[in-house]
Amino acid sequence: MLNERPVSKARMLQMLEKHQKGFVVDPFLTVTVREWVQSPRKVLNRIQRTNLGPAVIVRSAALTEDSEDSMPPGTFHTELNVSVASAERISAAVRKVISSYQRDIHDGGVNELNEVLIQ
Repeated sequence: MLNERPVSKARMLQMLEKHQKGFVVDPFLTVTVREWVQSPRKVLNRIQRTNLGPAVIVRSAALTEDSEDSMPPGTFHTELNVSVASAERISAAVRKVISSYQRDIHDGGVNELNEVLIQ
């Protein structure tokens, strides 16, 4: 058993990253919905300071994804080719992903521990 908390897509990538053998995990960072709601400016600064490249993918990492009783692929929003130089574009992409969590039939998207994956 990994731990008692559900393992999101982002958390699984973090665990795999520690044990890389024969595969590559591209650089990424994650933020929880709670972190975004409490301090979007701080999150934006962190994204822009992290060396993820000139453009990123902003995608879902909800706790109800990739589990036995998971939501089907494509349920949540993914934003491609988001310029890291544009705080406005990053912010809009993160908000779209978080907003798409409302489609979650398990918790209606209210779980503040849901994550957004930026890669």
